[in-house]
Order: sequence, then structure tokens, then C-alpha cells
Amino acid sequence: MCRTQDPGATLGSVTTLSRDDLTDAIARVTEASRTDIQDSTDLLALGLDSLGVMRLVNELRVCGVPVTYQDLTDDPTLDGWWTRISTLLRANPHLAA
Repeated sequence: MCRTQDPGATLGSVTTLSRDDLTDAIARVTEASRTDIQDSTDLLALGLDSLGVMRLVNELRVCGVPVTYQDLTDDPTLDGWWTRISTLLRANPHLAA
């Protein structure tokens, strides 16, 4: 889901995460088409279950985004998730969006 800015970098390096990366990850976990994932689509109605949310939380944490399960279930839309993730990224200057 995330990419290091320096291909030879270590795990502690700053990573990038885009809205497109997030959309791709949601599509992979839900097995939905990217075109089915609109800004306000209810991702739970799209087929995202609790295990899928937990997988995405883990992937985001690997990217260095300190997101919680609750963060994603509070507003299960692409807009809601990106708003929360962007807030977390801005609050952590060591991360980049």
C-alpha cells in the first residue's frame, strides 16, 4: 500500500501513501472494482467485513499511519478514511502523504 521514497531505504524511512493507494487496497480487500469505490460509498455495504478492516489497519500501520480499527469503522467511506488518515499524517511530520 505504501512506498518508501528511497528504494534502498530501511524500515524507518518516510513512506508515501496516496488516496489512490488506499483505493487500490480497498479494492483488493473487498474484491470490488476501483470504479465501485466512490468517495461516499459505504465500504461495509460494498462487502468489507471486520477482518478486511483489520487487514487494512495492519497495512496502514506498516506504512507508519497510527490508525485504529475504530478510526476506520466510524466513517466507512473513502472520504471518511482519507480525511482521518490525512489528519494523522499531518499530525506526524515524519510521515508524508
